[in-house]
Amino acid sequence: GFGKSVFFESWIAHTVAENPSDAQFSHQTDRPASQWVEKRVIPTLEACPATAPIMRTTHRHKKRKLELVLANGCTLYFGGANMRNLQDKSLPIVGGQELFDWPSGAISEAKARTHDRYDEKCCFCSQGGIEGSEFEAEFLGGELYTTGFKCPGCRAETPYMPTTADPAADFESVMEWNADL
Repeated sequence: GFGKSVFFESWIAHTVAENPSDAQFSHQTDRPASQWVEKRVIPTLEACPATAPIMRTTHRHKKRKLELVLANGCTLYFGGANMRNLQDKSLPIVGGQELFDWPSGAISEAKARTHDRYDEKCCFCSQGGIEGSEFEAEFLGGELYTTGFKCPGCRAETPYMPTTADPAADFESVMEWNADL
């Protein structure tokens, strides 16, 4: 519920409208990937003013749950993070969600799909994973950003970084409540 899927939906719309490129987006398995495409990706592309004309001119048989072959030449592939899906294509854009549940080696395989192109883009979003896993190594090897909260009164930003096993207690420890606001 933090906006990981919304980020990908926005990135997909941007890719289709501004930088038409073949791309692959992976989930844990094919089932959540197809549900996400059907319930969120296609409706987003149909509603976005920049992508709606492309979706209207794309033949309905080219809008499959795990593959969208769009009228502007952009093909979007979706599927589970398994070797069959991840070894199949060479693409400039690769995205992955919920990596904590991917099998060992799948992140490396997904990144290899770009074949070190000069214009490659890889982005992975997930909730927490297991210490010592490929996911943790990828997380620690990337750029880390911390989100936070903005006080509605003074507008001061307070970074949020859990420090205990109880995120609610962490939240309470950094927020000062004023009943008058």
